Amino acid sequence: MKLKKGLWLLIAFLIFVSSMPILSQTREISLKVLADENFQRLPNWQQKIEAAVSSASREFEMLSGIAFFVRKFEDWVPDHSLDTLDLLTNDLDSRVDREDCDIILAITARADLKDRFRGNSLFQEAIVVLKDSPEPSLLARCLKHELAHLFGAVHVDDPDSVMDIFSRGGSFDTPNAQIIRLNRGRTFNTRDFPTPQELRPQAIEIYQAIKSSINSSKARAASGHTERIKYEGRQKTVYLEAPPEKEYGRMTADVNILLAQVQLENKDYTAALAECQRALQLVPSNLEVKNLLGIIRRRKGDLDKAIQVYSGILKTEPRRARVFYNLGIAYSKKGDIPAASAAYEKALSLKPNFAEAHLNLGDIYLRQDRIEQAQQEFLRALTIAPRYSQAGANLAEAYLRKGDLERAHQLIEETLALDRELASAHTIKGNILHKEGKLDLAIQEYREAISCEPDYDKAHFNLGNCFLDKNDPGEAQKNFARAVALNPGFAEARASLGYCRLLDGKVDEAVEEIQRALELGFQSAKAYLNLSSAYLLKGLPDAALRAARKSTELDSSLSMAFNNAGIALTNKKQFPEAIAEFKRSLALDPQNKEAYLNLGNLQLGLGNDEEALAIYLEGVRIDPRRAVLHNNMAVIYFKKGDYEQALVHARKAVELGFRVHPEFLEELRKKTKREAPG
Repeated sequence: MKLKKGLWLLIAFLIFVSSMPILSQTREISLKVLADENFQRLPNWQQKIEAAVSSASREFEMLSGIAFFVRKFEDWVPDHSLDTLDLLTNDLDSRVDREDCDIILAITARADLKDRFRGNSLFQEAIVVLKDSPEPSLLARCLKHELAHLFGAVHVDDPDSVMDIFSRGGSFDTPNAQIIRLNRGRTFNTRDFPTPQELRPQAIEIYQAIKSSINSSKARAASGHTERIKYEGRQKTVYLEAPPEKEYGRMTADVNILLAQVQLENKDYTAALAECQRALQLVPSNLEVKNLLGIIRRRKGDLDKAIQVYSGILKTEPRRARVFYNLGIAYSKKGDIPAASAAYEKALSLKPNFAEAHLNLGDIYLRQDRIEQAQQEFLRALTIAPRYSQAGANLAEAYLRKGDLERAHQLIEETLALDRELASAHTIKGNILHKEGKLDLAIQEYREAISCEPDYDKAHFNLGNCFLDKNDPGEAQKNFARAVALNPGFAEARASLGYCRLLDGKVDEAVEEIQRALELGFQSAKAYLNLSSAYLLKGLPDAALRAARKSTELDSSLSMAFNNAGIALTNKKQFPEAIAEFKRSLALDPQNKEAYLNLGNLQLGLGNDEEALAIYLEGVRIDPRRAVLHNNMAVIYFKKGDYEQALVHARKAVELGFRVHPEFLEELRKKTKREAPG
């Protein structure tokens, strides 16, 4: 006997559900209930809500071991200029703290709302908003429907399902029941994607099956088949024709949206983009889909298109805090730090309790060495979300930057106790160990971070820094290049890569990387110093002098920047100015061997042999094994007629590996032999 394809699908899902283990422990989920003044005027309004919650809870507990309970009731004063459930829901997301509750449930009895439907919800943010119904059973069914959305359930064309496009049924269809079970352990912190990573392939499979079923229903409708749908309204039962394709698409697009979100988390950007584009065909004005499209563009590295998408949303909806937040991420990755800061600040003005925006703004302050401000932002994020492990990790880095290694150690261990898989926490622990000089242990932590998150650019960057300190510029260069490949807007990594290119003799590539880092907003004294060194090697003294001057503007204590300025001025034959720069370099760092050599060479070239000799002698006192100094001193002693001293320093230069001119050595031997006594 042949079975129909739809029946095979149902049997497969029944087998899948029945193979799930029995849930031995109920997961209790708390609700914070907000009621507006219109609803609170109703008699026994609290009992009405509790009855609806209890009704939904009984079914969820039987289905998936989930039980709901009301932890607290609070007044809700909605903005009466907002006349749709969607606008009210997003306004709640901006203004209301969930405190110690998992889900926010808001209910209104306003009669002026324009919505056709009675409920709205935000999946990741775990917010439900309902319009009151005089019929308690209808209110309970709407609540069950919206709570199911929070666990990943989507609309279906099934008259027996509570997730039906008209909510005709009272029970859960098999695919949505399985989705709810998969998401039973979802988080409610809004920062992590609710569906656990290991369960996402199963979720995708179920969503694909739901999508196929919906497409089949649409095909039947397109072929001319219509049906009369029983729909229970407030007072009477009415019969409706099957909805037109446009309306049908609007009501069933959520499966495309959920598929796109899961595929995005799995980094399958091509599939996620296709689902988003399909959803936009069905619901062209849906801001959630457009925002998701911007995130996909951003994560694919197409930052300009992402910014264009976010900006387009904000033209029509200028109060979307999360869109400003996403815009800030895109600008930050592009290297436009002022624009990123402005976007995060705007997000926080709209949603002061936005922990992620506080975190990202603090991260910008950290990059700008505004440590106190960064610390305050991380603390605000932790006040809003005490178990926000990323904020704890960043706060540990702030203490590290302040030199408080003990507090940094304490915070990072507390963070890792919360989340052993947090790549950034391992990276910051590596930074602490690096600061303590424990390079091998630091490298272990950076590699642990990369094992947790192979594409974590900061781990590769810091690993490169560690290898630089181990005098392994080749390995350092590999890691800096990897960080840049992962994040082309990572200015610090580009600057460090440029430095490695300079060490490798690839001067043009060094200039290109450092200039790009500067364009990306990385205003670093050392970056300008390295750029000046590259320009000197290219024989461009004017450009080298400009870069050195910029370096000293940013850090007036950087001795080598004054040294490079001196070299550039020497090449420009501005000798008095060059001497002044070398002397400033030595005043800042009396141990600067390069400045002694360069100043001595300039004095020697100007014929000031005594001044040059005094400078070389001081240089040799600091570094007795600097061969070139011994060679140059031999030249001065020869000119002075002190051939014995000249020969001593010439031989020392040879011993240290300097190639002294053979004719000069031979002449010294002759002179010392000729003047030997007897």
